[in-house]
Amino acid sequence: MSERSAAKASFKSRVEGARQLSLEWFENASFASHIELALDEIGFTQDYVNSCIALGEHRPNKEKAIKDSVWGMMLFDGSSMRLIDSPILQRMRRVRQLGFSFLTYPSAEHSRFPHSIGMAHVVSRFVDAIDRKRSPSEMQDGLDGYKTFADLSPLTREEMIHAAIMHDVGHLPFSHALESAIIASKERFEFGGCSYQDFKDLAEYKLKAEISLSEALSLAVVLSPRFGSYYSNYVRSQPDEDAQFRLACLIAGQRVSDKCGNIQDIISSSSVDADKIDYVNRDAEACGIPIGVDVSRVFLGSSMIGLQDWKAKELGYGGGDRMVFALNASGWDTYDEIIRARSVLYQRVYLHAVTRTSEAIVARALKLNSQYSLETGTGADARYKDAVFLWSHTDESFLTGLSGVENKEISQLALSIMRRTLPKKACALGAVILERQIPIGSILPRLFGPKSGSDSEATLDKTVSSPFQDLFTRGGDDLIDSVDFENQIRSEVESISAKIREVEAGRGNKNKKERSLIPEGEPPQVFFIAIAALDQKLIEAPVFQHGELLTADNFTNVRGVSDAGDFFRQIGFIMAASEWREVVCLATRSVVFRRSEQFSRASISIKGDSEFSLTKSPQEFSVYPLSIVNLDAVTRRTSINVKRLNRINDTLIAGGYYDHVPLLAPKFDSEEAASAAEKYGKFNGEGGWTIDNETTTAFLNQFPPKLREDMVKLLAEGTFLDRNEVLTKVRIAIDNLKSRVAGRSYLVPLSASSGGETWSVAMKEFASDDKLSAEASLSSALRSCGPDDQIIFVDDNAASGTQSCAQLYSYCVANKDEWPEEYRKENALFGLLSEEEIKQFKTVPIGIAVAVGHQTAHERLEATCSDLGISHFSGIEYAEQIGEKVHIPTELKEFLLSVGKQLFALDRYQTKFDDLSSEKRAKCQEYGLGYSGFCGLTILASNVPTSTLTPIWMPGIVNGRPWQPLAIRWGRLRNLTLA
Repeated sequence: MSERSAAKASFKSRVEGARQLSLEWFENASFASHIELALDEIGFTQDYVNSCIALGEHRPNKEKAIKDSVWGMMLFDGSSMRLIDSPILQRMRRVRQLGFSFLTYPSAEHSRFPHSIGMAHVVSRFVDAIDRKRSPSEMQDGLDGYKTFADLSPLTREEMIHAAIMHDVGHLPFSHALESAIIASKERFEFGGCSYQDFKDLAEYKLKAEISLSEALSLAVVLSPRFGSYYSNYVRSQPDEDAQFRLACLIAGQRVSDKCGNIQDIISSSSVDADKIDYVNRDAEACGIPIGVDVSRVFLGSSMIGLQDWKAKELGYGGGDRMVFALNASGWDTYDEIIRARSVLYQRVYLHAVTRTSEAIVARALKLNSQYSLETGTGADARYKDAVFLWSHTDESFLTGLSGVENKEISQLALSIMRRTLPKKACALGAVILERQIPIGSILPRLFGPKSGSDSEATLDKTVSSPFQDLFTRGGDDLIDSVDFENQIRSEVESISAKIREVEAGRGNKNKKERSLIPEGEPPQVFFIAIAALDQKLIEAPVFQHGELLTADNFTNVRGVSDAGDFFRQIGFIMAASEWREVVCLATRSVVFRRSEQFSRASISIKGDSEFSLTKSPQEFSVYPLSIVNLDAVTRRTSINVKRLNRINDTLIAGGYYDHVPLLAPKFDSEEAASAAEKYGKFNGEGGWTIDNETTTAFLNQFPPKLREDMVKLLAEGTFLDRNEVLTKVRIAIDNLKSRVAGRSYLVPLSASSGGETWSVAMKEFASDDKLSAEASLSSALRSCGPDDQIIFVDDNAASGTQSCAQLYSYCVANKDEWPEEYRKENALFGLLSEEEIKQFKTVPIGIAVAVGHQTAHERLEATCSDLGISHFSGIEYAEQIGEKVHIPTELKEFLLSVGKQLFALDRYQTKFDDLSSEKRAKCQEYGLGYSGFCGLTILASNVPTSTLTPIWMPGIVNGRPWQPLAIRWGRLRNLTLA
């Protein structure tokens, strides 16, 4: 069944669902009492209803014309006027259509009332268009001529208009503002004494529809016995026991006809409907925003088109559908204008910062009141935690009531709206202003950058930002509780303030006139404005043109016809008092970052690169979706004082605030860092790993700010050998080994990674040497090797000898459990030889030629050869000994060891350092600063010796966060975690 068919099932089930919903709601005595009290409060009392019904034939029945600024004269018959004149509709005069937008646009004081009757007028115009006489016209196969509204019986014209009138009666004071606040923390509120599940979820279940809170409240009014009696016996021209339930279905956007699956979409829920047609024009006019919509063409040629069974199914409607409401293509340019205008209104009005700030203030007041009402002596008013009680208020009575509660924190929030004393932007939140910890496009350009020819970096961006978006976007199921979030920020403001005061006190009072960076008084209230959610996907309006039925997307030039929010850059904000904004900004970044550390780890798969990786198969990367808010992007969007922000950051650095979260400290930027990037810039490692200024800076940013300068100096002491230097030194080593035998020497790569690359270069270099032959494998070399010959393994380095020894075991011993434990985790090794080959290998003279090496590797290899029974090992030849230990300042050394031992624990034992036995911890300590604690710093053209400081070349997780090394040792790319 198609999505459209599933959404438009039998109308009887929806009407019956509305009936069942009414029964279940109002059999609950507490819920029924709450609704009745709310109706009493607005004047829709039982006595009022009885008095209206008692009028009988003397009830008012005069058609009236109402003058409107948008539509001119609007005609309503007697039944519609009886509904319009009811207290339910009259309440809408005191509920603003645009919530708090009047604080920005003084003329935006119009209420929900003119919008309600305006959209009812639009519906009547559409119904008139359906019933307009037309000349017969030729239609495509499957279309069955024009139909009239009478063909939709028992649904009537008046029910359509009444549903439009009643559609918005469930709106709370200030319209969507209170609704958003309640839905964002629905567990804090009650709904007529019921839980959210027993109220709104039950309505959605019974009507098989997704509905808003305001629509659910509209349904509660319409389905109440009091309104049912009023509607059936006073409003309607003829009583009908099902009319009340059809009205509810229309309000919920659900079908009421077994013949037409989309007639209800005229009211709302469609890409073009009465609701949008009215509010776009009305809101723009009230705010003084010229939008240029030719409303005279809106209703041109709209009609009801008959469908044959097969055509209905082809178009994705239910099998029982025999007609569909369609807009006429000749008026589509006007609909296009409406859609464009809607996007303008989202940008300028609906999502204006002042409006959203006011909404955030009221949201905090309501949520705090709900929270405090659970405690005695807090001065909260428990009545304000119930949505039905709130519905009984108008805008003014709500604010007046909330400002009068005993709790000063709550009342002051309400007063700040009444006095328009609003906070300012302190921090911005949005996926577009997040920065990644690891600049992977620069590190691995062949896999992620522009050269990759894929969207892998965009995929990573989405993976990193998605949990953030879910947590901070309005309307999402995972939306953070705003009060908890705001309180966390306020608590962090206190921590930052204490740290700054501590540093200022330690510096002494050198200048008594110099003001503290922390304002006087208590930390401010902060307010969270959630990221504006994109509109839900709406049903595309069918369009009729030249006898053919099409959809709206065949005509519109507007991207995302159903989603005006798509035009607005999704940004949320944290608001605070002006003098506190810089401190609040930094506090927000810290809280957001800590929150993101709780996100679940994800993964992405990237196509392998045969030139730069060990496998052509897809490379799996683990992803930590850390949320790092970019300060530069924030300052561009908030106008906070950058100089003051920098002074505060400098003070926090001096106080060690960033020592445990260095990623949040200001980025390191120095000429020395650029020099280090240039020094190692020719590195080209596994996966095409690259070192440049950006990647070097990202590496240094992982260090506490006070250690970064020392780390740069340490990098300056290190050694880098480019390809030419490696080749020159390898040649010297080969020549030394070659001179030891009378016969030929066979060159074989020592490892499948850097050894293979070194071997391929050496093979070309010695191609003309008649005493040297290059063989791609040890097996091939053994087949060619004579009694006077030798085998020379080549690689770029041998420092600790760990990988070299592991390779010898891999040739000779099949079962890894029989290997020494320290060699078992090595990878990128050539496989087991045959039994005959092993026997020969153990008797053939072998040597190892590397560019740089160390005596430690020689000793370890001698011991391994002895253990394996390899009798003719002539040792390691290298042209240069790997550099001596570099000098490391004590504090930096402690940090590097802390990082290195965590990385080694994860690499060797696949677990956290703290979870290891004392014996294994000792091994991690030994290998944390380079294998065997060598403390070297040598980087080769395409590889890194294990003697080099472990944090320089080993990726992994440190303190729960990804660690990006400066370079990469072959075989360790698998450990890289992205963020």
